[in-house]
Amino acid sequence: MRTLTPRHAAGFVLFERSSGGRRYLLLRNRRHGTWGFPKGHCDPGEALLDCARRELAEETSLTDVRVYAEFSRTLTYRVRQARESWDKIVAYFLAEKASGEVRLSDEHDAASWGTRLESQALLVFEDLRRLLDEADAFEID
Repeated sequence: MRTLTPRHAAGFVLFERSSGGRRYLLLRNRRHGTWGFPKGHCDPGEALLDCARRELAEETSLTDVRVYAEFSRTLTYRVRQARESWDKIVAYFLAEKASGEVRLSDEHDAASWGTRLESQALLVFEDLRRLLDEADAFEID
């Protein structure tokens, strides 16, 4: 198997406020059916936060968000495809939806706004569940 150079991506743990507390946005990938946060590959030379904003807009049409840049986490995992593999390094930031409605791209077939526990139940990967716990525990004004 040929190992390629790492690939960078960025995204948001996006929430909205409700009477019951924060509700988090998860998107279901159309190709493999797993739930995750809005994210995507960075263009060459693109800053991580710019990448996260662009991907959020492309995947959900949301552009009006408040970013809590003090919260950032990086997840790294190995991707294997055909006869190649690479490390995918994903930077996540915390953001709050200010306005707008989710309109999905063709990349996703469903969206869910849920509490931490509701969202935990949809997430398959332990590192994403841990990320959600950390984001939920992050104090905001």
